[in-house]
Amino acid sequence: MSGDFDLTGKVCVVTGAGRGIGRGMAEGLARHGGAVVLVGRTQATLEEAAASIGSGVSVQTTDVADETAVLALRDAVLARHGEIDVLVNKAEVNAIFKGIERTSLTEWQAIIDMNLTGGFLCCKHIDGAIGQGGSVINVSSVAGHGGLPRSVP
Repeated sequence: MSGDFDLTGKVCVVTGAGRGIGRGMAEGLARHGGAVVLVGRTQATLEEAAASIGSGVSVQTTDVADETAVLALRDAVLARHGEIDVLVNKAEVNAIFKGIERTSLTEWQAIIDMNLTGGFLCCKHIDGAIGQGGSVINVSSVAGHGGLPRSVP
């Protein structure tokens, strides 16, 4: 890796880090020297990702759609590392692959809470803990740019 992108000594919080794009981003941040906190809802998935990525990572089980849980995440990271330099918002779900006419309001709300409210809460409560020169990176899938068949939420 090029020395032009050095995160040595930087604390990076990545939501949705157990798999997919979030995990890939966590791997890249760790490869460039970041102390990466893997955030997700499933402890076993996070631990498997942490074992694969290697040293310099920790896990924090958190439901980012829960404001109290996001505050606890922020406080735990600050207690352990003393600072937060990077927040990557990648937690998202879309477990519903059916037409809008068959999507219940409960299903809709669960996806909105995770995909939108979760990012909002992380920005609201973690952004204030990020020091001068830090970064917030909000990541969307291709579905954020246009509708997909059988994937209304």
